[in-house]
Amino acid sequence: MNKSIVGVIMASDIGNTFRELTDIRSVSAVPMCGKYRAIDFVVSNMANSNVNMVGILIQHQFRSIMDHMGAGSDWDLDRRNGGLFLFPPVFTDMYHRGLYKGTAEALYSNIDFFKDCKHEWVLIAKGNTIYNQDYNDIIDFHVDSDADITIGYRCMDDINQEDLSVHTLIETDADNNLLNLEDRPTQPRGNKALTGTVFMRKSLLIALLEENASKNYTDFNKDILLRNIGRLKIKCHEFKGYWRTINNLSCYYNTNMDMLKPEIYADLFRKDNKIMTKVKDETPAKYTEDAEVKNSIVADGCIIEGKVENSILFRGVVVKKGTTIRNSVIMQGTEIGENCYIDYSVFDKSVIMGNDKQVQGLPSRPYVIPKETIIR
Repeated sequence: MNKSIVGVIMASDIGNTFRELTDIRSVSAVPMCGKYRAIDFVVSNMANSNVNMVGILIQHQFRSIMDHMGAGSDWDLDRRNGGLFLFPPVFTDMYHRGLYKGTAEALYSNIDFFKDCKHEWVLIAKGNTIYNQDYNDIIDFHVDSDADITIGYRCMDDINQEDLSVHTLIETDADNNLLNLEDRPTQPRGNKALTGTVFMRKSLLIALLEENASKNYTDFNKDILLRNIGRLKIKCHEFKGYWRTINNLSCYYNTNMDMLKPEIYADLFRKDNKIMTKVKDETPAKYTEDAEVKNSIVADGCIIEGKVENSILFRGVVVKKGTTIRNSVIMQGTEIGENCYIDYSVFDKSVIMGNDKQVQGLPSRPYVIPKETIIR
């Protein structure tokens, strides 16, 4: 069946940009866990589930996605038949600059992609979600339940109540039928959050998108899912593994910190379903005799002379002697001088920090240093 499935990844950033890290890149391209990008997780899920034709719909700062994905060879998607397709924004005229008003509009703007391919089924996922899932689970559930549409959800009983307001929450009955849906509620009811995974026949998706467009509707959740409760058989499939969506700075920071927990790291980076990324050749990390590293992820190419604790260091980071880094995310190519102190911070790429400097954030609000900043 999987050979007749076309995958679609929504990397259009609608409602998900956060200025601190996405002025220069798509949300789906934010660096994660030392050497990955957010989109690596869902692309790997597609490839590992034998979905071999994948289209990525991108909008904001799309060059970062296009550069990272290339021809898709690192995910085995550089194929003669099927493979990877990248869809930058559709520019309709000088005033409409490819800024989609909603996810349904983004899909409809690329409807020819669906009409031209010969696949029978469509699997939709979000590019800014961090999880490892075999999509055959939701595909089998869809077929067994004879659903028109199947959507994925996760019970978010492992986050604070106030953090539920960044999600789309659903209500279901005992038979996993969709009863209600509320996007980013100010007063959350329940804890079932949509994962962004949707499975249905391609013909049904095309019909729904065309109907939506004829009425100037633009949102997938509100205008396709919510409006068709009772009209279509919409089933809900529970995902029980680790799952997070990256849509603000707090989510980004906390998700990276979660990866320092052995049980979460093991859930995400499994031998049977590998998370793949763009390959870069780097020398192994180097540690001097004064280096001290505890509960941290240190990528290839790093040189550690100081102390690193509860932190993630991306490729090529240099930490000089006498420096302490705690509870922080330090991105690629950053150089930290001697006798510095960094805590609860996120350093974007290629930051240069001189000697005897201090950067202190808060657990609830990490301090962000923009890309290529020089701190004398």
